[in-house]
Amino acid sequence: MAEPTGRRLFSAFRWSLAGEIASRSGLPLVLLLLAQMLMPEDFGVVAAAAIVVSFSQIVWGAGLSRAVVRERTDVESVATCAFWVNLVLAAATALLVFVGADAVAAGVFRDDRVAGVLRAMSPSVVLGAWMAVPSALLQRDMRFRELFWIQLATGLLPVLIALPLAWAGLGYWALVVGGLAGQAVGAAAAWRAVRWRPRRPSALDQQRELVRFGLWASTSALLGWGFFWADSLVIAYYLGAHDLGIYRTGSQVVLAAYGVVFSPLLPVLYSHLSGLQNNPVRLREALARAIRVIALAAIPGSFAMAVLAGLVEALLFDERWTGIGQVIAALGLAHGLAWLVGANGEAYRAQGKPQLETGAMLAAMAVYLPVYLVAIRAGFAEFIWARFAVVFWGVAVQLYLARHALGLQLAPLLSFVGRVALASSPMLLFAAVDLTGTPATIALHVVVAGVLSLTVMLAFVRRFGRDELRLLAELVRRGTHPR
Repeated sequence: MAEPTGRRLFSAFRWSLAGEIASRSGLPLVLLLLAQMLMPEDFGVVAAAAIVVSFSQIVWGAGLSRAVVRERTDVESVATCAFWVNLVLAAATALLVFVGADAVAAGVFRDDRVAGVLRAMSPSVVLGAWMAVPSALLQRDMRFRELFWIQLATGLLPVLIALPLAWAGLGYWALVVGGLAGQAVGAAAAWRAVRWRPRRPSALDQQRELVRFGLWASTSALLGWGFFWADSLVIAYYLGAHDLGIYRTGSQVVLAAYGVVFSPLLPVLYSHLSGLQNNPVRLREALARAIRVIALAAIPGSFAMAVLAGLVEALLFDERWTGIGQVIAALGLAHGLAWLVGANGEAYRAQGKPQLETGAMLAAMAVYLPVYLVAIRAGFAEFIWARFAVVFWGVAVQLYLARHALGLQLAPLLSFVGRVALASSPMLLFAAVDLTGTPATIALHVVVAGVLSLTVMLAFVRRFGRDELRLLAELVRRGTHPR
């Protein structure tokens, strides 16, 4: 396959962005509707099972799909080997999940309901492996238009199916059935979109080579699983399904908000940085500007989530969901801070140093896990805010690596971030909104605070953010004007 032109990159970015918006933008609303019909425990039971299922995907995934994406010569053989290795490992893993469901439910989650959900969700392990290679082939060929529809099916369809089932009183089974249905439709769509079909398994030597390639990717995937699920696992073990349901639901709201803004940016940014891999000075400058661009959205966004979280809980959730406002506030701040270094991994990979990201994750988890285990004993609220505080360590590790490995100048960067935080401070006016007033009074206060905050931010961008706007324009030009 020829190297993609700038126009093709931009088209891919548009469809990637459309997929993120379509699959994530409606998620908070649907979650809100489901929260009115289901109990926090329902979400918690399914989240507990999802922890195990997502971990099992590391076993069968083994990074083989990435091998398909990067292959440029013998695509047919690599795809065939990856498919059969994935499928065999997934079938074995699904069987282990099914057989060991009772032991996991009793020993880890101490909730018998999790066992039944685990058995019901075990086919999702095979479904994930079944669609992995077709999806990788679509990504390899930059066919993001087809991936958009697959992402839409697997992202929105589960919750849309769950709505009527929850209304009918199925409880947490509504979420389980919705998830399986969405994944099955996504797998069918992936196979329909590709002409490739697997051949008989090839030589064992090639399979061994693929597995060796995937081991390093699996290590990174394991660390990624730890970042994404370790906090939920600790809550599930010590506090149970109710608190886990509140935590995961609040977390999904935050992840959807940030994901729709930043997730489509990373593939385009990686392409941009890869073009500068032989020019360390320009790569370093591009990374610094990318961090400033992210800061312009992430910091105001995190402030907004923090100050509006209480209002969201009071107006949109009932007493069963007490505490979800704190979750949204703390995780909104945490993810906003973490996204400041969210582009660092792209820079490491662009320079051919992916091991730096793995090292950063190891250093971060060495602190995260002990903090989680200590904080959870103090209570749910204390754990949530400890989860926010520990992010400062993870960001510090990433900045240290960027400084020493890439030569990133931290002083001007931190100065800019500080100015953005100062410009975002008028959002604190939202915290002064009196929730006991009339709806008209509450609405008036929210509008006034919003207009003032937006005015200050626009003035700041006009004065200090021109370089960042030029970076966005440059990324667009790379898409509209092929080189």
